[in-house]
Amino acid sequence: MRHRAIVIASGRQDAVLEEKINNTSAILKEMARRKAKHFAARNQPAPIGDVLSHYTDEFKAGCEQRYAEVCLLLLPASNFPDAKIDHDHFKEKENALNQQIKTKENENLNDHHELSEFDPKGFSNRITIAGILTFIILLGEILFNAKAFQVTGENFLFALVISISTSVGVFLFAHMAPFLYKEAKTVIKRRVIIFSSLALALVLFTALAIFRSTYLETNNVHIKPIYFVVINLFFFIVSALLSYFVLPAWHELKEHSIHLKQHKKVLVREKEIKQLKDAKEELQSNHVLLTKHRVRSVYTANYVAERFRKLYWECLAIFKSTNLACREDRETPDCFSQNLPEPDITETTIHQLNSNKKSS
Repeated sequence: MRHRAIVIASGRQDAVLEEKINNTSAILKEMARRKAKHFAARNQPAPIGDVLSHYTDEFKAGCEQRYAEVCLLLLPASNFPDAKIDHDHFKEKENALNQQIKTKENENLNDHHELSEFDPKGFSNRITIAGILTFIILLGEILFNAKAFQVTGENFLFALVISISTSVGVFLFAHMAPFLYKEAKTVIKRRVIIFSSLALALVLFTALAIFRSTYLETNNVHIKPIYFVVINLFFFIVSALLSYFVLPAWHELKEHSIHLKQHKKVLVREKEIKQLKDAKEELQSNHVLLTKHRVRSVYTANYVAERFRKLYWECLAIFKSTNLACREDRETPDCFSQNLPEPDITETTIHQLNSNKKSS
C-alpha cells in the first residue's frame, strides 16, 4: 500500500520505468528459485551454524544495482541544487517584474493626480459641435454668395470658388476674433479687437450685399443692401459667440495638448502593466510546473526505492520457501531466522527540497 500511495502522489507512472522494474522483478525472483533449488540439492544452507547472507547477497546486490541505474536516469539528488538555482532565478525575475510594475503604477498615479478631471472626449465634443454648427452656417453662406458673384460675368463654377474662398475667410475671421479677445489682457485691447472686427466685417458684408442686390436686380427683385449686411452681421456674430463660448482658447488648446499626451502615456503604461502582470503570472505558473516536476521526480525515485526494497524481501521469501520445499534432509536451517540488513537503497525526503527553496 505504501508504494501505491507514492505513485498516486507522483501523479503518473512511467510505462518504461514500470516495465524495467517488472522485468528486474521477474529476473531476480527466478534467480531466487533457481539458487534455492541449487543449494537445496546440497542441503545448503547447513541446518546449523550457516550464514544466510552468503546465499542471498546476490539478490541484495541486484536490487541495489537496478535502483542505482534508475536513479542515474531520474537524478533525484540533482533536484536540490537545481531547485535552489531555479528559485533564485525566479525570484530575481519576479522582483524585476514587480519593480517595473510598481514604477509604472506610481507614474500613472502621479499622472492621474495631475490630470485630475481631464476628459479628452468632452474637449473633443466641444470642437465637434462648434464645427458642425459652423459648417451648416458656412454651407448656406457659400451657396447664397455663389449666385451673387455671378454678376461679375463669370460662370457658376468660378463664382462658387470665389464664394467658398470668401465665406471660409469670413468664418475663420469670425473664429479668430474670439481667440484674440480671450488672449487680450486689458480692456482696451479687447475693445479694439471688437470694434476692428466689426468694422472689417461691416466693410466686407457691405460689398457682398451690393453684389447680391445687383444680382437680384437682374431678376427684377429689388432689396436694399442694408438687409443683407444685417443678415451677414448676424451670422458673423453668431459664429463669433459660438467660438467664444464653445471653442477653447489658445492656452486651453495648449494645455489640452499637454494633457492629451500625458493621458496617452497613461493608457500606454496601463497596457504595459497588463503585459508585465501577464508575464509575471506566466513566470509563476512555469515555476510551479517546474517545482511539481521536481517533486514528481523525487516521488518517483522514492517509489522505485520502495519497490526494490520490497522486491529484495520477496526474493528472500522465495529463496527460503523454495529451498525448504526442495531439500532432501527436510531440515530448516537456523540461519533462516537471522535478521538481514536492509539493502542500501535510500529515499529522498521532500522536505529537503522545500527547505532548499526556503533558504533562498
